[in-house]
Amino acid sequence: VSSRYDRLRRALAGIGYACKGSMVGRHMPCGRSGCRCNDGLHHWHGPYFDWSWKVDGKTRSVRLTFEQAKLMRSYVRNDRKLRRIVAEMRTLSLKVVQAQLKAAAE
Repeated sequence: VSSRYDRLRRALAGIGYACKGSMVGRHMPCGRSGCRCNDGLHHWHGPYFDWSWKVDGKTRSVRLTFEQAKLMRSYVRNDRKLRRIVAEMRTLSLKVVQAQLKAAAE
């Protein structure tokens, strides 16, 4: 357990910036009459990139450039990795604590 916990601790130290939320890239029609995007999905404009996250139960969203989207995608990925690592660390910690409490009660 302790060797796995140490590996997780090292992995945690290697995580860069982390931001909650999700990234989506989408193509959309512009709505102007006469535009080629009215001819179907394969003519829609884009991709447009949006980053969404929750603040006090409300969804916030920001439109991003391609370069910003590349950065934010890595930050969102880091946040998911961070949460997975911390969840596993908590699980391992609980096992250790339970064993220590049991040993102390004997």
